[in-house]
Amino acid sequence: LWAECVELGIESRKAILARCKLFRPFIPPVVDGKLWQDYPTSVLASDRRFFSFEPGAKWHGFEGYAADQYFVDPCKLLLTTPGIDAETGEYSDFGVPATILAHYVRENGIVPEKCDLNSILFLLTPAESHEKLAQLVAMLAQFEQHIEDDSPLVEVLPSVYNKYPVRYRDYTLRQLCQEMHDLYVSFDVKDLQKAM
Repeated sequence: LWAECVELGIESRKAILARCKLFRPFIPPVVDGKLWQDYPTSVLASDRRFFSFEPGAKWHGFEGYAADQYFVDPCKLLLTTPGIDAETGEYSDFGVPATILAHYVRENGIVPEKCDLNSILFLLTPAESHEKLAQLVAMLAQFEQHIEDDSPLVEVLPSVYNKYPVRYRDYTLRQLCQEMHDLYVSFDVKDLQKAM
């Protein structure tokens, strides 16, 4: 059952890479000169190097460890959201705080395990189905479309809007994302968090 769960997680990552531009699975983008998603699922599921933190690699931003010391758990679907350039560690001009995405998926019946400044985690178990994960991928793509369309906040996050209607009157989703991202930048929250 767990082997099937791993394969389902891999297929979901491939679907996210195919359908989403903003949200990226936390995996090495390239392995041995070939895109991660271009490998067969059975190969990805049976070789740890496809989930390995390679020392010095820019995709993860971690340092101070040995080869084969750390790996991404294939049953933890960790996604990054825009806001911090993984290669440079610098803030980008626009960001999507993961807490906003977490509110959106919760409003649509999907419960993430947790979220951070620019990452969101979904735990995968043998109870997951292709349909449930396809729904998650669809929600991610729909959220991206709302950002691109600059959709009104009242339509995208009605519970947040209805709780603070005066504060969020005439707000759009993109505007809220930008405002929160700018707050992170102004206080250099990523470095504060790293120091903790």
